[in-house]
Amino acid sequence: MVVKEREERTRIAEDVPNLTPLDIHGRVTDENNQPVAGVTVTIKGTKRATSTDNNGEFNFKTADNNATLIFTSVNMETYELKINGNSDLSVKLRLKTKQLGEVAVEVNTGYQKLPKERATGSFDFIDNNTINQQVGSNIVNRLDGVASGVIFPKQNLQGAPAFMIRGFSTINGPNSPLIVVDNFPYDGDIANINPNDVESITILKDAAAASIWGARAGNGVVVITTKKGRLNQPLRVGLTAGIITTQKPSLDHLNTISSSDYIDVEKQLFNNGYWDSYLSDTYAYLGLSPVVEILNNARDGSITQSDANAQIDAYRKSDIRQQYSKYMYRKAATQQYALNLQGGSNNISYYLSAGYDKIIDKLDAPTTRLTFRSDNTYKPLKNVQISLGVQYTQTTNKSGRPAYGTVTAGQWSVPYLQFADANGNPLPVAQYLRQPYTDTAGAGKLLDWNYYPLEDYKHSTTSINQQDLIANIGLNYQVIPGLNLDVKYLYERQTGVTNFLSDLQSYYARSLINTFSQIDPNTGSVTNIVPKGGILNLSNLILESQNIRGQINYAHSWKRHNIVLLGGSEIRQAHTTGNSSTYFGYDPITLITTNVDLVNLYPTYINGNYTNIPGASSLSEQMNRYVSVYGNAAYTYNDKYTVSASGRRDASNLFGVSTNNKWKPLWSTGASWLISSEQFYRVDWLPFLKFRLTYGFSGNADPTRTGVVTLVYSSPTPPTNLPFTRVNQFPNPDLRWEKVGILNIGLDFKSKNDIFSGSVEGYFKKGFDLFGAAPVDPTAGLNLNSTIHKNVANMSGKGVDLSLTSKIINRKFSWLNTILFNYNTSKTTKYYIDSNRRSESFIGSGIINPIVGQPLYSVIAFPWAGLDSAGNPRGYLNGKVSEDYPTITLNTKKEDLVYRQALPVFFGFFINTFKWNKFDLTVNVSYRFGYYFMRPSLNYSSLFNNGAWPGSSDYEKRWQKQGDEKSTNVPSLIYPADPNRDMLYNNSEILIDRADNIRLQYVNLSYDLENIVSKKVQHLLLYINASNLGVIWKANKDGIDPDYISVPIPGKVLSLGLRASF
Repeated sequence: MVVKEREERTRIAEDVPNLTPLDIHGRVTDENNQPVAGVTVTIKGTKRATSTDNNGEFNFKTADNNATLIFTSVNMETYELKINGNSDLSVKLRLKTKQLGEVAVEVNTGYQKLPKERATGSFDFIDNNTINQQVGSNIVNRLDGVASGVIFPKQNLQGAPAFMIRGFSTINGPNSPLIVVDNFPYDGDIANINPNDVESITILKDAAAASIWGARAGNGVVVITTKKGRLNQPLRVGLTAGIITTQKPSLDHLNTISSSDYIDVEKQLFNNGYWDSYLSDTYAYLGLSPVVEILNNARDGSITQSDANAQIDAYRKSDIRQQYSKYMYRKAATQQYALNLQGGSNNISYYLSAGYDKIIDKLDAPTTRLTFRSDNTYKPLKNVQISLGVQYTQTTNKSGRPAYGTVTAGQWSVPYLQFADANGNPLPVAQYLRQPYTDTAGAGKLLDWNYYPLEDYKHSTTSINQQDLIANIGLNYQVIPGLNLDVKYLYERQTGVTNFLSDLQSYYARSLINTFSQIDPNTGSVTNIVPKGGILNLSNLILESQNIRGQINYAHSWKRHNIVLLGGSEIRQAHTTGNSSTYFGYDPITLITTNVDLVNLYPTYINGNYTNIPGASSLSEQMNRYVSVYGNAAYTYNDKYTVSASGRRDASNLFGVSTNNKWKPLWSTGASWLISSEQFYRVDWLPFLKFRLTYGFSGNADPTRTGVVTLVYSSPTPPTNLPFTRVNQFPNPDLRWEKVGILNIGLDFKSKNDIFSGSVEGYFKKGFDLFGAAPVDPTAGLNLNSTIHKNVANMSGKGVDLSLTSKIINRKFSWLNTILFNYNTSKTTKYYIDSNRRSESFIGSGIINPIVGQPLYSVIAFPWAGLDSAGNPRGYLNGKVSEDYPTITLNTKKEDLVYRQALPVFFGFFINTFKWNKFDLTVNVSYRFGYYFMRPSLNYSSLFNNGAWPGSSDYEKRWQKQGDEKSTNVPSLIYPADPNRDMLYNNSEILIDRADNIRLQYVNLSYDLENIVSKKVQHLLLYINASNLGVIWKANKDGIDPDYISVPIPGKVLSLGLRASF
C-alpha cells in the first residue's frame, strides 16, 4: 500500500447549546477499534489535561458542558471535539500519516507498549506482513533475513545457539536469547507456537530495551505478540492454507574419496597387515568392509583370486551417496492449515484459532502439530478489564530413515556400501559384527544377527508425543485516570513422552536377545535370558512453570510534558521431573511384558564376558525459583526530549550463600533528542533526525549451575551391586549472575517525502563476571579436576547496525529497497588458561576456544611451511621450519598460532519489493563477509581408522613423486600413518578458506484478490514462495558452500498457499 503525504487536519464538531457541568468519561480507539493509550486529552482554553490509560479511557470531573476537548498523540492525528452535553464519549482517532509517509509503530517490551518515537532503546519491530514473507512452521526461523542485528549461524559451531542478537555476551553460560510470548518468558518448545497466531515480533537489542528482563536478558530478548480480538469489532474469519515442498538434499558436494581409490587403500593396508588383528579377533568380531572380507577369503583359499577381483571391481562402481539418495532421502512435504475467528462487542472481545501442520521430512520422518488458542477480554465495569487465555499444542514426531554417514562397516565409513541388490532386496551391512560371524553364530539356533539398513528403521522407531498447555488470566483495574493496577498469572504444563520401540524384527532386539542367549552344548536347547519380543524404552518429562506478576502503571500528559511510570514484582517457578524405564518381551497388541533380571551379571554369547543387561530405570527432578522487583520511568518534554531509566533486582535459589549474590541489581538509562524539532535545524531534505543514547546492564543466569554441592544418585552397579553417589557440582558460594554492560548510540533519520529512512546504531558490550575456569588443587577431591567454573571471565564486543529503506520508484509501479547492514566482533579479555595446556588443544574450527585477545569462535591453525621434497608437511618451531611433529603439536606457543574469525564480521540483507497493480514481489539476498572456515582434507590416520569422510577426496591430489610439492599441499601417503604428522597438516593455515558468500535467501510473489472474488471476502491473497535457493557467489575457489561444509546441502524449498479473511 502506498500512503500519500498529507498535512495534519483538525476537525471541530458543531456547536450545541450550553448545558450544565458534566462528569465526562470517554474511550479513545483507533480505526481498528483498538484502544489507544497515552493520548493527551486537554480541555481547550484551560490547563486541565489528562491522558488515556491502557484501555484507552479517560475521565474529567465537572467539565464545562460546552467544552472542547483536544486529543493529541505522537502517533495519532490531532482531533478536537465539543462535548455538546454528552458525558459518555467514544472517540476514534486516525493513525498519523507523517510528512515521512510512515505510519508510526508501537513496540512491546513485554511489560509495556510504547510508541517507537518515545523509545530511547534499540528495538527492531517485525510486523505481520514481514513475518508472512517466509513460510515454515517455526516462528523464530522467520526472523532470518528480516531482523537487523540478528544472525543465524549455519555452519556447525560447537554450542552455538540457533540465532544470536548482536553476537555473544557469554563464554560458558546460556547463549540463547530470551523468548517472551504475550508478556511472559516462554519455557516450552518454540516450535509449539503457530506462526499464524503471531501478530508482531519486537527484538530488544540494548540494555535500555532489555534490562527490564534482568538476569535473563544478557543475550537479547525476542518479544512475540499474538493476535487478539478487539472491542466493537464485527466477526472476522481468517483462513490460511499452504503446501511446502523441499527437494532432496544434495550429497554430491561431500568430497569423499572415490570407491576405487578407497579400495586401493584397503588393498594396500591388507598387504601391510593392517587388517590382520581385526580378522583374527575372536573377542569383539568388529564389523569389516566387504572388500576386506573378500581379500581375506582369497588369501585363505575360500575363493579364487579371479573371483575376488571380479567382486572387488563390482564395488568400484558403487557410490554410497547414490545409495543414500535413492533409498533414504526423499522430497520433504509440509501441509499447513489455520483458521481463526475474532471480534467483539462493547465489553467483550475474543480470538479463537486452530491450526494443523503435517510434515514428512527428507528422511520420511512424520511430524504432526495441532494447535488451539483462545484469547478473551471482558469488561464487566468501565474501569475493570479481565483477560483470559488458553493455548494447547499437541505435537507428535516419529523417526525416519538413516541419515548420511550413519551406516558404516564397523568403525569405517565405506564409500561403496550397498543397501539393496539389483532387484531392490535389502542387503545386510556389517555395521556391528563381521558377516562371517553373524552367518555362523549359534549354528542357526539364534535369531538373524544381520543388520539391514533398508528395513531396520521400520522396526526400531522413536516416537515423541508432546503436549503443551498454557493458561493465563489477567486483571486490570483503573484507579484514577492514568493510574491502573495490573495483575497477570500464567501457568504452563508441558509433557513429553518418548517411546523407543525395537520390535522383534529390529536389529537392536535381535542382537540383545542373541547376546544374552545361552545354548546348552549337550542338548542344543536355547535359554533366552532376554525374552523374545520387543524392547520398549519409555521416558517421560514434565515441565510445570508458574508466573505471577503485579504491576502499577501510570501515564500522564500535561502541556508539553509526558511521563510514564511502571513498577512491579514477579515470582517465577519452573519444576521439571523425569523418569525412564525399559520393558522387555513387549507386545504392542496385548501390552504384555516380561520381567528381566537387571541386577545380576550374565555371560555374553560373543566372548563369555559377564555384564548387566542394559535398561535400568532413572528418575530426575529440578526446581528453579526466581523473584524479581523492577521499575521503569520515561519523561518526554515537548515531544522533543526523552529520558528513561529502568531498574531490576533478581533473586534465585540457584545462587548460594551471599545475599549480595542472590539479589543482583541491574539497571539502564537512556535519552533521546529530536534534533529536527530544534529551531536551529534547517535541513529541508532531512526533516526528521533523532539522536539516542543508552547505557546499562542486563544479566545471564545458568540454571544448570548452583552455589551449593549437588549430587547424582545412581542405581546399584557391579561388582558390589550397591548404589553410589557422584558429585555433580562442587560448592561455589560466590556464584552469581553474569553481567553484560551495553553502551548504545543511535541516529534515526528520514528524508523529505520519505524517499529514504532508517537508523544507524553503534554499540559497545562488556561482559563481566562470566563463567570461566578457575584453578583448584587437583587433590581437593573434585574428581581430579584442576579447574572449576566461577565468575572470573570477561569479554568485550562492538558493532554497528544500519537499516536503510529507500523508495526508488513510487508510482503505479513501485520499488522499495531495504538494506540491513551489520558489523559485529567480540573477543575474550580475561580467561584462565593452564600453563601446561598443550598447543594441540587450542587448534580447531568452530569450537569455543576462549583465548585472551581472540574471538570466542576462531579458526585456529598451525603456521604452514609447505611440503618437503619427499611430500612431508612442514611447520614452524621457534620460528624455524621443522618436521618435528610431536614437538610442534605439543609445544607451539599459542601466540605463534594462526587465528581467523569463524563468525561473519559483516552480514546483512538486500531486500527489494516490487509492486504493480495487485502483484507484490519480494526478493531477499543475504551476504556474510569477514570470516573463515577450515576446509576438510585428507587425513591418513582417519582414512585408515575411520574410512571415507568429507575431505578424503584430496587423496587424488596427494604428493606421489618428487616435484609434486610445487603443485600440491597434500602430503604423501606413509604407512603406518603418523597422527602428529596428520594433525599438523589437517590443522594448518593452508586449509583455511574464506567463507564470504552471497546467497539468494528467498523470493516471495503474491497476488491480492481483495474485493474481486466476492464482497463477503474482504481479503484473499495467493502466494508462491521459494527459499534456500543457493549461493550466488562465494569467496573460496574449492566449490565449498561454507554453510554446509561436511553435511548435505538442504534442497530448494517451494511453497504455494493462500490467506483469506471474511
